[in-house]
Amino acid sequence: MTGTPMTPEREQAVRDEVLGEAEKDTRQGESTPDFFQPGHTYAEDDGITDWRFRCDSVTTHPEDGERTALGWRHFRGEWEPYAYGVDDWEIHQYVGHTDVAEVGERRG
Repeated sequence: MTGTPMTPEREQAVRDEVLGEAEKDTRQGESTPDFFQPGHTYAEDDGITDWRFRCDSVTTHPEDGERTALGWRHFRGEWEPYAYGVDDWEIHQYVGHTDVAEVGERRG
């Protein structure tokens, strides 16, 4: 190992920095996501339609980085492969679609 030896003060500063990042990551994990999350299923909250979307993965456009959620949409009694973009996420949040567990429990 080369470089400057680790002093107790530097060791504490590194520890504080790492723990601070871990706390930040934990807080971010508790916040509302800004896009569809893989492994989550979203459903219509009004009970009028049978719309559901199970997000299996999220990919990004190779040139501009725009996110696209890939998964399965259930609508009018049938499942079909489907992709939603960022604009779709914003619309879904506006109309009240919620993240639900597979057994029907609400996640948030």
